[in-house]
Amino acid sequence: MTEKKNRMKTWKKLCLFSVSIICLLGVSIVLFYKVTNYTGRKAWERYVQECEKQNRTAVSDTERRYLWLKDIQLPPVNESQNFANYPLFQTVSRLENENDNNIGNEELKPWKEVLEPNGVVGYAGKADFHRSRRADYKKFITTERDPEPFPEENVSPYKQRKKSLARMAERSKELKEYLDTHTQEEIAQLMLKRLEPGLSAYQDIQNALEKYTQCYYPFQYKKETWFVLWPLHLDIFEKIAAFGYKKAYANLALGRSDEAVKDILFIMKLADTLSGNPHMRYMVVKRDIYEEVLCVIWEGIESNVWTKNDLKQIQEHLAKTDLYMDILSGTIGERAILNEHFLKEPRFLLFEDPDLSFKEDLLNEIRVNQWGIKDVLDSYYVANRIKNCIPLGWNYRALLEYNKAIDRLLSFFNLEDKCLNMDILPETTNELLNPCQELLSPFPRKINKVPQAVTKYFLGLGISGNRLYGIQRGCEIQSFINMAQISCALERFYLENEKYPDSLDELGELLPKEKLPRDWLDGKPPRMRLTDTGYILWCSGWNFKDDGGTRDTRLIQHLSEPQGDWVWEISR
Repeated sequence: MTEKKNRMKTWKKLCLFSVSIICLLGVSIVLFYKVTNYTGRKAWERYVQECEKQNRTAVSDTERRYLWLKDIQLPPVNESQNFANYPLFQTVSRLENENDNNIGNEELKPWKEVLEPNGVVGYAGKADFHRSRRADYKKFITTERDPEPFPEENVSPYKQRKKSLARMAERSKELKEYLDTHTQEEIAQLMLKRLEPGLSAYQDIQNALEKYTQCYYPFQYKKETWFVLWPLHLDIFEKIAAFGYKKAYANLALGRSDEAVKDILFIMKLADTLSGNPHMRYMVVKRDIYEEVLCVIWEGIESNVWTKNDLKQIQEHLAKTDLYMDILSGTIGERAILNEHFLKEPRFLLFEDPDLSFKEDLLNEIRVNQWGIKDVLDSYYVANRIKNCIPLGWNYRALLEYNKAIDRLLSFFNLEDKCLNMDILPETTNELLNPCQELLSPFPRKINKVPQAVTKYFLGLGISGNRLYGIQRGCEIQSFINMAQISCALERFYLENEKYPDSLDELGELLPKEKLPRDWLDGKPPRMRLTDTGYILWCSGWNFKDDGGTRDTRLIQHLSEPQGDWVWEISR
């Protein structure tokens, strides 16, 4: 009996001990969450207070910290003059809100031949100012639109894709053989014929842009959609611009510079409408559109097609283009949008980010893994449960690190002197990105007081190398815009004097010395050298050295290993 009582006492002690441990563990967990959430929130609040204090004493815009949308002065929207009210964009806006963002939607049929011309017009041989070679219009690939491949049963997506690529390669070979029997003018006419069904809708879009004096897309001022970046809107801008490129290239081949310059000016104005949207992605699309425009401008100069009036119009528009400010404002706006969204739902950092949402990632994974959908869903279910256990304080600390990284990124810009802060950027090639190494990882390698293993859940929030690459590409394309502007002035000088000037100072009223565009890397105007067949303009690249107009010819150019200058060459 005594032995039985002893066993009962031992069992009660074990139960009591277990309950005590569980209670202690529960109290510890609750205390851990309370302390972690409190300290994380306080760290963020201290940062906000420091920024507000700095803003009160700031003597210039460069010193200000733009944390919230109220700090950004967005231009007012006049609905009666807003290009966004053109029916195409109104339809797109509604489809986006209905989550029916498909460019093949029946409601977009009136503009279908602009967005998807009847016949795929590829321009593998288009002008390329990066490599300084003439366009070879016989390389243009013009085909009827291939039907959508019907999914084959019991055939993996990989094998279907492989078959599709094989068919495309065979078709391209046949087309090249066919096009080799045609002259450049015949192929240009063929291109215009393919584009003809969309010309009416394209002209209607051009007229709309001329009619409205303000050009702001609805997503700019609709608060509920400010943060969400839908791809259809930007995709449509790029497709309209692509229609214009093809038309301009064909008209250049036929010597119709008056028609080509209309398309070039329209495309640049179309890209400029993106400047009103406070998100870096809009700036990136604008940059890419301008890069294609530069190819067309370069081709027209290289082939000696532009008239003096054409060159003057292009030069005047390029003089107003400032991608540096666009990228700067895009970075500021993106940060402000994210901070505003965080106030509404702090845990959204675990599921959505400016570049890729968690849900989109899931859908993409399902598409490429058709045979393991259940496994994918299970893994994401577990990941979601883990994310829900992450303390809210770590979300605050993640946002804090993001804002600090953005501060460092913005410190590169010197608005007063219109250049990058060279004392911040390193001078040697190998150390180019050392001052901001934490910006190169998907997220800063260390988040203060957050376990390293947890940072992967904030992956999409990261200030990755793409941010720095965006700045680098923006500076590069702006340098080429500056050189294209100077090139237009040089060509106008040549048409008036039948020779090029010995230096840029001799351009006179065509481009006064005080108005010569200056590069943000070194604050100097581009250098120029006459050649036997034309001239070379160049700016120093990311190695911050004047290499005398030697370009980087590598297929893949690494930001961490920059070489050569940014070169604009005209040779006839």
